[in-house]
Amino acid sequence: MKHTLFLMAMLGAGVCSQGAYADEWVKPVPQATEMQYEDTLYLWNVGAKGFFSDKGGAYGTQAVLADEGIKLYLQKYIDPVLTQPDSVWDGKTLVIYNYSTKHQKWCNLYINNASQMYVDRANQPNWFWQIEDRGNNVYRLFGADKNPSLNQIVWPDTYMGYDLTNPESIVLSPMLDIVNGSNVANYCVDWIFVSPEEYENVQDKLVTYNLAMELKARLEEGLAAGADVSGPQSVYDNTNSTDEELQQAIHDVNEAIRVVVENSASVDKPLDMAARGYLKNPTFDNDRNGWLSTTGAQNQGLKGGQSDGTNFIGNVWENWNSKPFTGKMYQLIPNAPRGIYSFSLGARSDSGNGTYVYCANDSVELIGQTPQTKTVYANFEGDTLEVGMKKYVNVGKWMLMDNAVLTYYGNSRDSYIFWINSIMDSAPDFEDSYKQNKAYDEYQDVISSIQALQTKEEILASASVFKEALAVMQANVDAYKAYADQIEIAKRVVDEYGISSIEDYIMEVAEPNLYDGELSTQEILDAAEDLKNFVQEQSIESIEVGRECSSVIYNNDYFGGFDGWVVDDTKGIPGITQTESYSCAGAWNMNFNVYQDVQNLPEGVYRLEVPAFYRTEGNANAWNNRETAEIKSYIYLNEQSMPIANVMNEAIASNDNGAGGNIYDKYYQTPDGTFVPNETVGASVAFQNGLYKNALYGIVKDGNLRVGINCNGSKSDRWTVWGGFKLFYEGYDEEQLTIFLNPLIEEAKDTVANCRFTKSFKDLLTQKYVAASNAISTGADGKVLFDCYLGFREMIDSAKYIIDLYDEFNKNTASLLTAIDETTGSAPEDVLSKASAIYAEAIDGYEYESFTPEQIDSITVEIKSVITQLRIPHTEASDDSPLDMTVAIINPGYDNDDNEGWSGTAAVHQTYANAQFYAKNFDTYQVIYGLPNGTYKVELDGFYRSGEAKASYEKYLIDEDSVIIHAFIYAESGGQTYSVPFMSIFKGINDGALNGGKSEVMLETGKYIPNTMQTTSIYMSAGHYRDNTLICQVTDGTLKIGIKKEVLLSGDWTMFDNWRLTYYGDSSSQETDGDASGIVSPESKELMSTKYYSIGGVESSVPVKGINIVKSIYSDGTVEVHKILVK
Repeated sequence: MKHTLFLMAMLGAGVCSQGAYADEWVKPVPQATEMQYEDTLYLWNVGAKGFFSDKGGAYGTQAVLADEGIKLYLQKYIDPVLTQPDSVWDGKTLVIYNYSTKHQKWCNLYINNASQMYVDRANQPNWFWQIEDRGNNVYRLFGADKNPSLNQIVWPDTYMGYDLTNPESIVLSPMLDIVNGSNVANYCVDWIFVSPEEYENVQDKLVTYNLAMELKARLEEGLAAGADVSGPQSVYDNTNSTDEELQQAIHDVNEAIRVVVENSASVDKPLDMAARGYLKNPTFDNDRNGWLSTTGAQNQGLKGGQSDGTNFIGNVWENWNSKPFTGKMYQLIPNAPRGIYSFSLGARSDSGNGTYVYCANDSVELIGQTPQTKTVYANFEGDTLEVGMKKYVNVGKWMLMDNAVLTYYGNSRDSYIFWINSIMDSAPDFEDSYKQNKAYDEYQDVISSIQALQTKEEILASASVFKEALAVMQANVDAYKAYADQIEIAKRVVDEYGISSIEDYIMEVAEPNLYDGELSTQEILDAAEDLKNFVQEQSIESIEVGRECSSVIYNNDYFGGFDGWVVDDTKGIPGITQTESYSCAGAWNMNFNVYQDVQNLPEGVYRLEVPAFYRTEGNANAWNNRETAEIKSYIYLNEQSMPIANVMNEAIASNDNGAGGNIYDKYYQTPDGTFVPNETVGASVAFQNGLYKNALYGIVKDGNLRVGINCNGSKSDRWTVWGGFKLFYEGYDEEQLTIFLNPLIEEAKDTVANCRFTKSFKDLLTQKYVAASNAISTGADGKVLFDCYLGFREMIDSAKYIIDLYDEFNKNTASLLTAIDETTGSAPEDVLSKASAIYAEAIDGYEYESFTPEQIDSITVEIKSVITQLRIPHTEASDDSPLDMTVAIINPGYDNDDNEGWSGTAAVHQTYANAQFYAKNFDTYQVIYGLPNGTYKVELDGFYRSGEAKASYEKYLIDEDSVIIHAFIYAESGGQTYSVPFMSIFKGINDGALNGGKSEVMLETGKYIPNTMQTTSIYMSAGHYRDNTLICQVTDGTLKIGIKKEVLLSGDWTMFDNWRLTYYGDSSSQETDGDASGIVSPESKELMSTKYYSIGGVESSVPVKGINIVKSIYSDGTVEVHKILVK
């Protein structure tokens, strides 16, 4: 069938000539039934031989002709405006209800214009119909007189039907003019109604007929190709052939055609597979037909204005989204000949890495964010070839492609020699790279051995050998390159700060390591770590009071990218822009956290200076709101932090650099006529000219320093840019320490006066602030002030903890009083008596401030235990008569959209009385005291989605077990842990949309899952995602319940609601669950091995530059997988 659908050929069979086979296979026609109002029926077009449908129509709702119909019914229309006795049917006006495939509900059919109608009316006016009985159960339908414009009064002799003139179209027309139309002879306007039973009968027969038509088309292609199709021809000639026989015949024809094509292609005479009809629509001239996408991007159309004359010409196909995404843009090529291919594609992605052009199982990575043409060579051995572009990292919002070229080189020995040589030729040339000589020699030996191979089988086996050797060599070269970069960083430290010991180390140790090429990959990595540590140690030793000490911050100027810095990959990943003289980092439209830890520093006061600015939103709004805008980017030094400069507050008066050019090449000119930078290079110019300075003082104690910069904004077009970090050691600076102490003194005075503590603690805190005040007033030296600050800071922190403890204690005491009031008359008398005694003790301690923190902790457990005992039922429980103990859980249904009662990681809420975590690890839990010992069932509504929806569903369809559940429900009691994995989101899949498709994901199977907290509440209310059940034992009267996740996947999502607790007594036969999570403390398991993989799946012994997948295997058998970014 030349790789196209045969729908219209099937629809037209029996109407137009079908050649030699026309009379042999006859398309099944349903038996007509009499139309009855409000009976559910199907509608069949007599002339075009197809059902009324919406399957395959525009937007999923346009009325079309198809083999598979949709059910409908006709209803008499009575005008609701009329009143009795006028409210009777006018004898002609109808409305048509049809069951929309997209919306999964009954909707009305309406006429959009003279050539289109849709099945999902909202408030469109032309939705009335009339019907004309032609006899013998044949009918015609047309726009009713009641329609304001599209009716037979305005458009006489027009009827709903199908125009055979254009067999490529499946669109039904509401208004074909059977008298004056341009193609009257081809207008099919007669319809019959079909009962549901007859519809199912015809559907079964259509399966066989369509298989026969597909076989017919394949036979015609096979004959045209010169293939031997005599066997399949005999199957076609037998109109009694079964579905299985027809399917096998189709397969046999495909294989015969493949053999012909495979024998016609060679390395010297390759085939252009687009010209042969295999690759569809390679240049996107008019549409994206033939191509698929799993990205879920909101814009998946063509885009102009991207042409560069080479990679992109004319229109390109884009996938753009307002948020980062993963997924692929691809084409499936069924029945492709097996053998060797090359696939070239003009491609672009703004992710910067992690995006690949691929063909079958081979791929090549895009480098950078500019348009580029990538070619991948592949061996294909399957049934359906897949080519396209895919992105694994959840970074970047834009992918574009154009100019696809698929070339086939045959399936011979020469083809495979060409393939392996192409792979080796396209590998990097390591000749001039720093590397270990031995590793390079071994790599060359692998290449030589492959070049000597003779058979196809040997060459196929050699591909994995070469890829492994290439990965090993690349890892070695990357390690040497990283070492060379670290030497350059060390040299800059020498140039900037003149530390001679570092200069000696470079000349005597580092450069020989680099140039001699004797160290292995691991050894050069160890050498790099040694160099880094040496530079930092020597920098620390050179620290003097009142002098800059920036070199203790490794790669403080970002000339080495983010080497030495921690980039929080749960947030955005900023970029680096370098000029010859300056390097700076920037982040647009993203939140981030970038920091570095330094140990073993002398204690004291430090000053951090960072050139940086923040733009709050788009330029115009940022300028207008510059006086009131809230800065969301901060620099920090340990506990101290400060917002950075607003870009709009240091605009320059002139952009003229005095040499005929601009200071900022790309700029925003404000309404005042001043200028601010509008790209990162311009920001670096501003920083070098002394603009946007930010200075922050902080304290280092115990030698530990953390410096960094972060952003936690939400406005679109927010932008942060920063330059190198500079650090200065101020020793025990009296002035700055006084500045730190004064607010602590005031805070301590207020705390003593207004908060509840034991008398001894108040006395101690008073002594501390009096001593601090005296030290300042008497001019004590810096060391005294520093020690005073450290002790004072610790006391204030303790005070805050006790304040929070008393507040929580007060709330628990109030809850106890409420529980006593609510259960008096229902709870056992001994429990009520015990509760009253505990309440009295608590009130007494609170009023007289006599409780220590330890005593508060102890009585709080008593309070919570007795509250549970007051509320729970006290009858006997058993397997046959279990007790509902959910009342013991505080806030089990998140009804107020908060985390009351729950500890640990705070869950996210909106307004739907449920909770979620998105792309975040967590441990949220609640401890229940005072339960009777025995067996319990913990239940929870919820699901886990392992990454982005569509990409994860692809894995799920292939193998459910390949979608690993990283979120667990757990319970703990008496030192025993029980846990079970969450349900997969795909276990609660729905056949149709539950929210009209809004905020739902329609999967490739046509089924739906929720995509927001709101739609999740709808799914859960409908009974989905309730099968999360855990059986556990309480052995000490205390039960901790919670959920946890310790492996982070890009785009993973956990939703939960409605905790439930059931008690089976202390003699239950229920079998408890084990600990399926396998999450144990690090000290109780040993790391046995670690493997690293590129995004493309290539294994290496060490992490390589870019995104690495790290697989760690522990002594207890558990496996942890996570991603790291190596710069």
